[in-house]
Amino acid sequence: MDHTSHQKADAKLELTGPVLTHARLIEGSVQRAYNAFIVHASECGPCKALGVDCDEAAGLRKSWRQAKERATQ
Repeated sequence: MDHTSHQKADAKLELTGPVLTHARLIEGSVQRAYNAFIVHASECGPCKALGVDCDEAAGLRKSWRQAKERATQ
């Protein structure tokens, strides 16, 4: 088996079973945090009017960044 075949086999192993489930959970967590921030920012009067994060938006942005950091660890 050549080197390329090993890489393909390794890639398949990395994204199956519990590893795939874990990756999906992490990605879902990041996406939910991002969506919460975006929805808030688009619906919040002060965020839209001032073009800056209100306290709640700042907290949501922080949660999103923390989720992204956890996903890369």
